[in-house]
Amino acid sequence: MTVLAPVLARLLARARFGLRPGLERTRALLDTLGAPDEGLRVVHVAGTNGKGSVAAMCAAGLSRCGVRVGLFTSPHLARFAERVRVDGLELDDAALARQLDRALQASEEATFFEIATAAALCAFREAGVDIAVLEVGLGGRLDATNAARGGVGSVSLITAIARDHQAVLGEDLAGIAREKAGILRVGRPAIALEPEDPAVRAALEQCAAERGAGLRFVEAPRGRPFDFEGSRWRLRSVTPSLGGIHQCANAALALAAGEALDVDAERYRAGLEQARWAGRLEQIDDVLLDCAHNEAGAIALASYLAGANRDRALALVFGHLDDKDGRSGIAPLLPHIGEIVLVAPPGGRGADPASLAAWLRARGRSVRIADSVAEALAARRGPTLVAGSIYLVGAARALLLGERPDPVATSDPAAKREIPSRLAPRGISD
Repeated sequence: MTVLAPVLARLLARARFGLRPGLERTRALLDTLGAPDEGLRVVHVAGTNGKGSVAAMCAAGLSRCGVRVGLFTSPHLARFAERVRVDGLELDDAALARQLDRALQASEEATFFEIATAAALCAFREAGVDIAVLEVGLGGRLDATNAARGGVGSVSLITAIARDHQAVLGEDLAGIAREKAGILRVGRPAIALEPEDPAVRAALEQCAAERGAGLRFVEAPRGRPFDFEGSRWRLRSVTPSLGGIHQCANAALALAAGEALDVDAERYRAGLEQARWAGRLEQIDDVLLDCAHNEAGAIALASYLAGANRDRALALVFGHLDDKDGRSGIAPLLPHIGEIVLVAPPGGRGADPASLAAWLRARGRSVRIADSVAEALAARRGPTLVAGSIYLVGAARALLLGERPDPVATSDPAAKREIPSRLAPRGISD
């Protein structure tokens, strides 16, 4: 048994608390731990899709500028340590175990994600991080990461907004936007991708005005490479390393963040152009991995597939969680794929593939159901796409690369709540 195993087991036990909105527990936990966020510059990233990619690009750009940077993202693909990185490197098992143990001992009431957030901030303080890039877990206003105060020079970012986690955030895009905009702070620069929906833009502008945040919008580039023209920076021929035209929009947002942070433009661009983010249009041998897990992500993935000029349809290994709509996640992909293998993602939250299989068969598609991710990969024939759930992609990637998994498998609790977010308690940042 490794030093990490018992700590991960204790962390996993906190999943019994589920999701409990509000920032008071996290703030109290951070204060008990000595306020590791005090004075720390923060790049806070909210949105529906692209948060992790934007966070990874920001961290890579800052590192290239010589900034000591911490990166906190969620969920992980195969190992919990993927969530907490300093200068691009995951914490080692001993350091991760020490920080998680401290946070667990400091509060008996904090949830899984609240403990993870506090442990990451403590790790960043110990490592002497200059800037922490924090990806929101869910929503924004009441997300645990929003308890981090962030010092002078912090920046708030909002990526593309779409429907996801409707059980918590609801169906209304303007309402979802208001939840995301809950990370905006008085006096802190705020940058958002230009929304397609005028109601979303209006909601973001209203929240920014209420919170005294100077919000500006960045337009999504229309091709690769693209030019970036901010208020001060004029960068030509920017080519993000991450595939897909949607990553150009994420790169433009990350570039705007770098400009707001007042770092060297050319070095920042060079770092951003070398950013890597596993499981996002990642090719391993003849398998393409992508963490598209909602309708908007599937549409972006389908757009990439349409322009890939492949001489044959891809096989698809697909599985979704039980709180997701598998039909809307797979439908945009159908014109680009041949055979389909369905499998429940690991971790106990995977949806039974039988219902989706029946829906596909009623539409004339040939479908097989596998009992495990390993069986699904073995059952495929030829070039293959793996998509539908981050947990599925993580398991497939680990198998393909022969990665060592954690001694205790951990995953975030399901995003389900009985009352709509508008009735949730107001957070301390309000």
